[in-house]
Amino acid sequence: MGGAMILIDRNAKINGLCATILFMNMGAIGAWVAVLGPSVGFSGGIPFLPNEYNVMFACWLFGCGALILPFK
Repeated sequence: MGGAMILIDRNAKINGLCATILFMNMGAIGAWVAVLGPSVGFSGGIPFLPNEYNVMFACWLFGCGALILPFK
């Protein structure tokens, strides 16, 4: 989508559609990670917290990012 947006005129309506599709795809990936992401896929996190809290925190961050991204 990004390559198509470079080739298309900046003021074309299709350019806005490509940007919308690109952001919606990024939001869908973040939503998938937040809802269906396996807990073994998350590493790192806040020190001195149990792994369950770090996984929950990561899911919340991905979910909030997925909700905010389409409104950019």
